[in-house]
Amino acid sequence: MKPVHIHYQFNLIYSDPDDTKFVDCTIASNADYLVSNDKHLNILKKIPFPKIILYLKSFLLFEHK
Repeated sequence: MKPVHIHYQFNLIYSDPDDTKFVDCTIASNADYLVSNDKHLNILKKIPFPKIILYLKSFLLFEHK
């Protein structure tokens, strides 16, 4: 048996390519949200998945509604 490393490279974050790994992980894991303080991820607000929340405080308020 040989291990297989599956990875995804959607390359959605052009303004900071180093942030792509977080988006790739979010999409690959089928996560509901991506919580971050990184403004480069604002571009994700233009697509329906994943929901981007830029601050933890906002996320906590959103979840309690």
